Amino acid sequence: MVLAGFFGVRVMQMSEFDPQKLEMGRPRCEKCGTLMWLARIEPDSRNHDKRTFECSVCEATITKVVKYK
Repeated sequence: MVLAGFFGVRVMQMSEFDPQKLEMGRPRCEKCGTLMWLARIEPDSRNHDKRTFECSVCEATITKVVKYK
């Protein structure tokens, strides 16, 4: 990507991506214990988001309301 380097943008290689290092506070599934994935973010009250996590193994969901900065 010549243009990406020209504009100072760095493209992350897939080998550099480690989903375990994401700082989203991924919960464990209450049914099977697997780390869940963030599926949706919706606005909630002022300065709060509603975040829905889904389990990739058993398809259970958890919704949390979190305050953001």
